Amino acid sequence: MENAATHKATGPLCYGEDAATQTCHAVAFDLAEEVVRKFGRVRLRVTGTSMMPCMLPGDLVTVRRASINEISRGEVVLFKRPDGFGLHRVVAKPAVSSTFALLTRGDRLQYNDPVIASEALLGRAERIERNGRQFPAAVRQGFLMGIIAVLLRSSDVATYFYLQLAKLPGKFLRDRSATLENGYPVR
Repeated sequence: MENAATHKATGPLCYGEDAATQTCHAVAFDLAEEVVRKFGRVRLRVTGTSMMPCMLPGDLVTVRRASINEISRGEVVLFKRPDGFGLHRVVAKPAVSSTFALLTRGDRLQYNDPVIASEALLGRAERIERNGRQFPAAVRQGFLMGIIAVLLRSSDVATYFYLQLAKLPGKFLRDRSATLENGYPVR
């Protein structure tokens, strides 16, 4: 298991942070990894925008431990990377030297992540909590969310406005961010 010094040596976790903050984040990453590996489940707060519109900054995601053989295309997985964690959707499951690996990409991103080996996989997103409401993590995006993801992928301005809309009170984005496989909003 990597320790805080290893994380610090590989580069900053968040650019512009001081050494104490980077060390604190590295320890938090190590602790979260240990919790999911030992106890099978961890809850983490989303900090980035790469999984919009499915997940928004501030959402709480429950991740359950899973092996690479249990993961299917379309699921959102948590994995280790040199600068911390990634929480992205599986777009392919290629075989690399007779074992499976995962190819992932954030819903809002244009390019795939580097291939993820089974050792880096920590688990699959199971539930998302936003504004006190919980819903299952979507295995597939509904049609509307797919269109929104394409728009967000092509424009940082659209992403900014989407985030502003998400802050508005009411049900505009809250109920539409995760959908069941049949495309209907979770209630």
